[in-house]
Amino acid sequence: RYHFYMTAFNEVGEGLPSDTVTAKTLGVAPIAPSQNLFLRTNATHAFLYLNKWNDGGCAITFFVIQYRLENQKEWTLVSDHVLMQAEPFELDSLSPGTWYRLHITAHNDAGSTQAEYSFSTSIMNDAVDFITPIIRRPAPFYTNLAIIAPVVVTIMILISVLIVVCALSKRRRNGDRQYEDAQSVRKEINPEAVQMSEYEVKQDGTYVHAKDSSIYIPSPYATSRVQVFS
Repeated sequence: RYHFYMTAFNEVGEGLPSDTVTAKTLGVAPIAPSQNLFLRTNATHAFLYLNKWNDGGCAITFFVIQYRLENQKEWTLVSDHVLMQAEPFELDSLSPGTWYRLHITAHNDAGSTQAEYSFSTSIMNDAVDFITPIIRRPAPFYTNLAIIAPVVVTIMILISVLIVVCALSKRRRNGDRQYEDAQSVRKEINPEAVQMSEYEVKQDGTYVHAKDSSIYIPSPYATSRVQVFS
């Protein structure tokens, strides 16, 4: 916060001062990030991501970094003037499987901010891996039996219904084809025969009604017989 006033000068002399004006510049002290964003470890190193600090509107000028064992009180100074950098700052020569306390102070023109983080190194192994959060993703839907079982049963039922419908349709078409073939053969064997249920014939001046007998009517084009049943 600042206070301003102005005084004007000319050849005659100095004028009266203006009213005092109060103004405040923008920007605050640096803001510390969460540990998940700022710190990663393996068995023998800690990696500090300094660029995760929020500068508060004023560029961070430098950091002071210290650490100690969790069960000790004396701090070990790493550096009192670490500049901002994109690459992670490394704390090396740490003991595997050990808890540490990290103290860091960030400075900018608006002030300074102190932060402490507690972390542990991992147990020594052949591979050097960072400790990263475990993200659990939901299992694919097709591995859930409660969902996939009804779907499979429904598909099997639909397939069975389609097979039955196709079989019945094929059988019906075959029956129609056999009937048409039989009719065609019958017409080819006796094309001029006309079947009759009853007939009357005249014998000796009287009409006689006959059943279960045959009568043959001559064709105008060929000599043949037509069998009639009554």
